Amino acid sequence: MGDFSINNEDSLKKQFSALFEIGDHGPPIPIREDLFLNQPAKLKEDLVRFYEHFGYELDEEFQWQMDHLSIQLEFMHFLAMGEFEELQDKLSYQLGQLDFIQKHLLNWVPQLAEKLSVLSKGEIYSKISIELKTFLEHDLKWQEKTIKTIDESGG
Repeated sequence: MGDFSINNEDSLKKQFSALFEIGDHGPPIPIREDLFLNQPAKLKEDLVRFYEHFGYELDEEFQWQMDHLSIQLEFMHFLAMGEFEELQDKLSYQLGQLDFIQKHLLNWVPQLAEKLSVLSKGEIYSKISIELKTFLEHDLKWQEKTIKTIDESGG
């Protein structure tokens, strides 16, 4: 994605703020699952359960935005690293990734990408969101295939 280098830092900051931060009734496109989906019941409680179950701890200053896209992606990285480092129960981390991607990331990121492609067509954040959506869809398929293979082999 060489397009990133043609944007200067100030331009990227302005685009980011205009899309994700500024607005009379909130940002045009919230980058937090809770706001994007209009605060569905029990969303944050579900996130807390995921984070606590796997021992993922947020600094106090970030706890209010536990549903932010960057934190959710960091949690997926945390799960992937847990799977890599775990010697006994890798399946738990794989199932956690599968469940989290289905219940959270793919629950709203495709819609985020769609909105961005309308409001910011061809711009860098639209392109990034499309790539992220594609990556998440591929990761879901990989997880489903891998977990099925492990389950069938008894490993």
